[in-house]
Order: sequence, then structure tokens, then C-alpha cells
Amino acid sequence: MISRLPVRRFAALLSLPLLAVMATACSDSTSSQVASVSLALTDAPGDVDSVWVDIREIYLQGENGRTPLLSEDAAADLELVELTQLAGSTLDLVSDVEIPAGTYGQMRFVIDGAVLETEGGEVFVYNAIHPHGATATGDLKCPSCSQSGIKVQLPGDVADLEGGAHLIVLDFDVSQSFGHEAGGSGMWVMHPVIRGAEVGFTGTVSGTVDVERDDQDAPLVTIPECPAGTPRDLTAFVPRADAQTLTDDEGEAITATTTVAQDGTFTFPFLSPDEYDFTYESEVAFGDETLTFTATAPGIVEVTLGANLTVEYVVTAATCS
Repeated sequence: MISRLPVRRFAALLSLPLLAVMATACSDSTSSQVASVSLALTDAPGDVDSVWVDIREIYLQGENGRTPLLSEDAAADLELVELTQLAGSTLDLVSDVEIPAGTYGQMRFVIDGAVLETEGGEVFVYNAIHPHGATATGDLKCPSCSQSGIKVQLPGDVADLEGGAHLIVLDFDVSQSFGHEAGGSGMWVMHPVIRGAEVGFTGTVSGTVDVERDDQDAPLVTIPECPAGTPRDLTAFVPRADAQTLTDDEGEAITATTTVAQDGTFTFPFLSPDEYDFTYESEVAFGDETLTFTATAPGIVEVTLGANLTVEYVVTAATCS
């Protein structure tokens, strides 16, 4: 059994000799190689107040069946993990689990339950109760939360774990996973999106979002209340990065979103090398209202191994309807 594992900042991860979102391996060419795997969890939050998940198991699927990384016994001590507190930080899930070295076709993330709390205080639950005792006001549906678990999006050959030590960071993208409110039905629909990549084989893209300004630097665009009475600012803007060639094992393009701070800054900390189309979510739902953005976006940017790039968005219009 393990105790609740520590949260650490991205800066600590980025100081490691091998920066990797998934597991990285050391050298040993014998047939009895073992790979030592560590898992960390991070999040790119969405337009909800809080999200908690009950993690039951994380495992690799290979030709010899399941290989546990986070066992059910170990996961039991995590209790409910609050994903929305992990922006800009990571939660260590397991450390130095030894597994047979080799190629694994899939990584799967099994969720037993989840709780979503909206900005308006509504609580939607899937096989769980609110950690602070708030009463559930609706259901949180998860069609993909089956016994087999959710596939982690793994780009390229990152599931080839040779002998040695590996660090895996899993990005549970709240913006994509919990952005589906079934309007008028009293429920939210959860479609979990989890990305994995090897830190030592990634690049970082940071940037800024600002509204269009005149020659005197006065803003030409005001982000409206949405819904009426609820102020919005640049934190409502959702940058998006769509890989142009990297796909998961089902052939779907790897996509990432991130959160914007109040000063307009943001970071995509772990992007596997590829060309990415940097766009944005043009429509962001807040209850029954939709905040619609028009902006100039960076477009195609090549992210290389170890890159530290900067990009810029400019909001030219914002409406709520």
C-alpha cells in the first residue's frame, strides 16, 4: 500500500536529465531486461470549477496480457484525485515499478468514478460522492469508462520500453474530457482524453493571448459577461494544438488543449516532436450560454526535441449568446 503521493511543479520535472512524459529506459541488451517505470499525472483544466476522479488501475497491454503500473491496491490510497488542482504541476502516482522490457501496444487508465462541480455549484457524479459532501444535482455519464479502461493517446513508438528507468507523465485533458453538457437533460457526458509522451523526447510551447489593441495600446475588444452577470476574461480562451502526423493507435490525431492564466500566458509543456496547428476553441460553453471567440492564431509550428518556443494569439471579437 502507498500513501498519498506528492504534487510537484513542472519546473521540477523539467530539471530532470531525461525529460519524458512517458517512461524512459536505460541500456541493457540481455533478454531478461526489466524496465523501471514511474507515472506522474497532470491536467489542462476546462471550463468547470472542479473535477475529481477515482482511479482504479493503470496498466500496459502487451502480447502477454496486462502488466500493472498502478495496481488496484495502490490506487485505493489515492482516493479522489482533484484534476483541476494539477494545472502547472504533477501528481506522482507510482515510482520505479519494474516490468519486463519490451513493446506494449496500449496503456489503459481505468476510472471507477468521477465528480464534476460547475462554476454555478451544480454537482454531477458518476459512481462517486462529492468529497466535501455536496449534494449531487445530476448524473455524470461515462460511456467509455468500461472494465477495460480508457486508452491513453501514445504518439509514435513511446510504448517501446527498453531496459532501464522511465518517467511517464499523463495529461488528463479536462477541457476535452468534460466539455460535454447534455443541455436540458440534467447530466454531463464524460469522454476522457488522456495523452502520454516521453519527457525526454518532447518540446515546450509557451505563449500569450491578448485582445486586439489600437495604436495607443487601448483594447478594441471586450470579453463579455457569459452568462449575463458572470464576468469573463482571457482565462476563458482555450488554445489548442493539433498534431499533423502523430496519431494514437486508433489513427486519431494527437490533440492538446491548455489553460490561460489571467495575465494571458499559457504553456504546452510536453509536446512530442511534430508539426502542430495551433488553433483555439472558437466556442466555449458556460451552462446554456456560449462564448464565441474570433482570433488570429499562430497556425503551423514545428516542435522539435527540446524546443522552447513562443507563440501569440490575438482576440479580435468575443460574443455571448
